Amino acid sequence: MPKDTPLLRPLRLPRPSTTTEPVLNVAIYPYLPRPLQFEDAIRAQWQAVRPDGPELNFVDYDCYSADPPSTLDVFTFDAIFINHFQTAGYLLPISEPLDGDFMDFAQRAVTVEGQVVAYPQLGCLSSLIVRSLDVDLLDAVGSDGILDVLGVATDPTTPQPPTDSGLLLDYTGRTTDACEYAQALQQQDHGYDVPFQPPPTVDENAIASLLNYTKAAGRAQAGYEDPASQRLQWFTTGSGRALAGVTESLATFPVDQIQNYTVRAKPLAPASAQGENCFFVDGVGINPRTPDTASAQALAQVMTSLQVLGQGCRARTADENPQYLIPARQSVLDDLANQYPLYSTIRTIVMGSPRHAFTVDASVRDWLTAQGAVIRDQLLENTVPENDTIVVNDHPIHPSLAHLPVNLARKR
Repeated sequence: MPKDTPLLRPLRLPRPSTTTEPVLNVAIYPYLPRPLQFEDAIRAQWQAVRPDGPELNFVDYDCYSADPPSTLDVFTFDAIFINHFQTAGYLLPISEPLDGDFMDFAQRAVTVEGQVVAYPQLGCLSSLIVRSLDVDLLDAVGSDGILDVLGVATDPTTPQPPTDSGLLLDYTGRTTDACEYAQALQQQDHGYDVPFQPPPTVDENAIASLLNYTKAAGRAQAGYEDPASQRLQWFTTGSGRALAGVTESLATFPVDQIQNYTVRAKPLAPASAQGENCFFVDGVGINPRTPDTASAQALAQVMTSLQVLGQGCRARTADENPQYLIPARQSVLDDLANQYPLYSTIRTIVMGSPRHAFTVDASVRDWLTAQGAVIRDQLLENTVPENDTIVVNDHPIHPSLAHLPVNLARKR
């Protein structure tokens, strides 16, 4: 089975483009189960539409760690940064209207003050993966309803939950935690489809809602660094009743067991808020500093095309799962839903309720620096016994390890 290597490798850097050897430096979103599959799909489609080039040079770039370098022509990024990137001049405005096949929430995510500034590629949703027949968890409403079903962790000092009991949860990623907190606040206040404007202090009610998950998991599980994707192994061998993650986490499950699981949206606010789903969106941006704007725009269109999204999301062989990413195109999601039962469930989630795009205002980096670790520590430390501490690694994730199961839903 073709696999992406989990081994550390040298960083892939931009190359200079010359008249005799034109190059487009391009970066995909690295937090995919099989990123090389997406790169292969892009290469194949680029060769089909631009057989004479320019050549594509794939570069390692992580939007959570840094702004795009001037030498990066086309790059994929989490739209939580779109207002910051647009304000700082990192995004070339898109002149023509977006294809109507792009879903409404995805189009809203890449639009800043009425101007489209990127092409939508993928969506993402905080999710709970549960066993297929667990009707009580599937029907629970709100974070408090999930806690009512799961109950408080029987041993909060032990990372591994008991068989078919408890929650597997990773609260060690400060960016992930801060974004879930922001979405909990949006669900609580019904402030949807506008850039999140961080309040000066952390909202206690939003934290209290997310702490329902810490209580169900136990602080040792929620704060477990998980160096080798142990949570996935525990869950697929019977430990825990639910696994918190994202839909693409399902891609890493054993193929012969996948029919035993299903997925639902993870409610971030309590039941009383009647919260609606907020989707992350990955956009493909064009750097205004690129020397070849026409080719860069053509590449961005290829990267978000029907062909690339379809080939990038499907299983390549019979012994692997599809990637279970949420394509930004409705037609691609429909095709995947007709081919794979779990994609049909994902489509029902996407289409079954009002859907909103999650973005943050231009202060996003300052906010994450000021409050990201504070929010994470409250989600972990509020349940820590006196004189006990958690030490969390805040170093950026190496790009060649971003695709590992442990990192798909954990952004530092």
